[in-house]
Amino acid sequence: MTQPQKSDIDSAFVKTCKKVVPVATGLVELPWDSDFLGISVARIQADVPASELPLWLDLANARDVRLAYWSPECNGILLSLPPHLRESHIVDQVTLKKLCLDSYESAESMCGDYRLETWKETSASDDLLTLALQAGKFSRFRLDPQLPPTAFHRMYHTWIDRSCLGEIADAVQVVRAPDKSLAGMITLDARDGICVIGLIAVSPKHQRRGLGMMLMQSAERFARESQCRELNVVTQTQNLAAIRLYEASGFAVAKTASWFHFWLDQET
Repeated sequence: MTQPQKSDIDSAFVKTCKKVVPVATGLVELPWDSDFLGISVARIQADVPASELPLWLDLANARDVRLAYWSPECNGILLSLPPHLRESHIVDQVTLKKLCLDSYESAESMCGDYRLETWKETSASDDLLTLALQAGKFSRFRLDPQLPPTAFHRMYHTWIDRSCLGEIADAVQVVRAPDKSLAGMITLDARDGICVIGLIAVSPKHQRRGLGMMLMQSAERFARESQCRELNVVTQTQNLAAIRLYEASGFAVAKTASWFHFWLDQET
């Protein structure tokens, strides 16, 4: 998801392009998302109770919103909705955090014949883009059947390119395989004492070699060097391998949210 504004596309991708237009207390129009997706997009505030959701959907529909996001905390929210609204549930998202302690396991720049290095190009190579797309395997923009696959591809291509340019990430680190191809990658952004992991992936053919842990250790080193007190990462509950990696790295779940995409050309 032009240092224009950042969107609501993804909390890690959009930290600085968050230009929003309040319509009413519970509804916010999203110009960046609308421009990127080519449709009118808005967000229903997460604290809107399920009992009031139909009213806000009616308001969005009256304002010609085509797609409305809603991301309340999980807590059995699906059971509180009528069946026709449950169908708009896309994915559950989990935020994990880790405090940056004074003592930590030093990151290694080598893991066997694999080497960790900083990506210095201002655009993504084909193999770096492939890793970025892999990082979005469980993205709500990939899983939403009403969004064309090209939207997901363009979004993650934009994400990794803007990360390489330093617009939405302070560092892009990669793991080089013995044959010099890319085996893994991670993007990191430090802001207001918090370091956020944006994208992270290890190529399937290079997995189970400790590269994921290598990337996580490099993230902690970067966070400490950036004088951050905390590391954050967002993933989806379906991404069990990622959650296991984060928990093995000392992260703990801070919150969960259910993401809904309401397409308002349908009866709500």
